[in-house]
Amino acid sequence: TALWCALEREHYQVARFLIETARADVNHGPSHPMLICGILLKRFDIVYFLVENGYVDVNRTVTNDRWKLNSLMLAIVINDE
Repeated sequence: TALWCALEREHYQVARFLIETARADVNHGPSHPMLICGILLKRFDIVYFLVENGYVDVNRTVTNDRWKLNSLMLAIVINDE
């Protein structure tokens, strides 16, 4: 999506515009919600941007698989690897 492309390339002003004005959905990323994708790719700049600006809820954002891990649980699992 355009939002994921902006986040991935660190164009945060564009991402902010897409979320706030164009109403881009942060819960629909390439394979998981944007927050989860950022954690899985260890792109903590994306995670920081989404959380600090209040675009995501770390407790309610879950993976799209059968485990339904929230972002905090996933961050712990990723960190153990």
